[in-house]
Amino acid sequence: MEFKIEQTLVTEAITPMKIWRFSRDEFGQLMDAYPQINKYMLNSYARYINLLLFETAHQEYNSGFVRVCNVILLLHNAQSEVGQGILVFSQEELAELVGMSRVNLTRHIGRLREEGIIDTARREIKILNIQTLMRYCSGETRLD
Repeated sequence: MEFKIEQTLVTEAITPMKIWRFSRDEFGQLMDAYPQINKYMLNSYARYINLLLFETAHQEYNSGFVRVCNVILLLHNAQSEVGQGILVFSQEELAELVGMSRVNLTRHIGRLREEGIIDTARREIKILNIQTLMRYCSGETRLD
């Protein structure tokens, strides 16, 4: 089916990815030839919808500090899966990702640094105390 909303959404990867592009017809042929892909597609789509719902609740109900902690933890978890231990983001990029001004982000990052939870360098964030960071995160972000 053709959905207008899918033509207006742009999803931008913030970590390196490999992607494949298929036409609608090619994708249909692939699904017919390999029906087991349906399970993976449904799982992937459900995760994407869950992410959109999480992001809506995340931005609406959490304080700025909690949003910063959530994003740092989520980025850490994603990068840990590919073997990278240091987050490589500028404060400007993080502020845009979290949806706040750079000034507010800097204040929250400063608090995390003062409490010994993270260490920062130019365009780098290293998590020093993951347990304390997780305590500051909202429940849907923590892995416990």
